[in-house]
Amino acid sequence: MKKEGEIWFLPDDKSLNAAGPFTTEKIKEMLKNDELQIDSCIFSEEFRASGWKRVFEIPEFAEFLRRPPICPVPKLYSRGHAQGIAPKLNFEEMSGTFGVGNTYRRFPRAPLSCACFVNDQNRLFYGRIVDISEMGASVVFPEKVDFREGAVLTLTARAPAPMGTFSVRLVVVRRSQEGGGEVYGFYFLQLNPGHKRKIARYVLNELTKISKGEKSA
Repeated sequence: MKKEGEIWFLPDDKSLNAAGPFTTEKIKEMLKNDELQIDSCIFSEEFRASGWKRVFEIPEFAEFLRRPPICPVPKLYSRGHAQGIAPKLNFEEMSGTFGVGNTYRRFPRAPLSCACFVNDQNRLFYGRIVDISEMGASVVFPEKVDFREGAVLTLTARAPAPMGTFSVRLVVVRRSQEGGGEVYGFYFLQLNPGHKRKIARYVLNELTKISKGEKSA
């Protein structure tokens, strides 16, 4: 005979009939003793129109949901950092392009000096990469070029180890005049994952050298 307060039913894996009814206190006891999981199905007559629900959807049992951790969320680093290959970088007292502000970039960049060729399908231009990240690079052109922002190009770089020679589809995101030459900022559109990992390792190694006051490549 159903008693007052017995309003909850649980699925019975051994039969086609629902187990119960149970009181709210009994369900809480089962949750506390790990006899019932927070994502288990549960039913009450008030759910007749919608059907079975999960225990965590019932306000009466919300206290059994795990609370968010009190520790802060992880810092946002580049994919190279996420792979666990990043050493401790001490930029607190450093300024400039590769100083403390660089560590707050989604993809930190490092200085680089290597020859490259940029192709717009009709012409081939010689340039030199001056810095690089997993998602882009800055290139200096000794002669005037007229790439518009948003233009999609192909770059081939003769980079040192561990990157090696690579080609990438990229788009122009900025242009400026620096040191008597034109500097273009490129964003990588299509880059081989293997080369991206090599670039990440290069960036982290170079930034480590800078943080220790060593000469960068």
